[in-house]
Amino acid sequence: MFSVGDSSSEQNDEGSALDESDPMKYCSHIQGRIKQTQQRVAKQKIEATMTTEECMKEREIQRHQLQEIFQVMEGQKDMFGVKDVSDIQEQLKMYVQ
Repeated sequence: MFSVGDSSSEQNDEGSALDESDPMKYCSHIQGRIKQTQQRVAKQKIEATMTTEECMKEREIQRHQLQEIFQVMEGQKDMFGVKDVSDIQEQLKMYVQ
């Protein structure tokens, strides 16, 4: 059985733990998620108006651009720290879904 003193000390411990957490850190990912969702919706709307050929051409252009970016990054490994294409693909997963 808890006494009044024990109960209030438990609440203070829990309350202080909540007060110490930074709400900005806790919510910092939300803005990024909103932007990702907005981009995904915009992309879906654009793709809905495109023909299959246009979609295929767009994907080919994206692959070509990524190859060129990787070549630049590979040529300057000391600046970018990229070992292989999988490094870039892992980073892109954070931005593209």
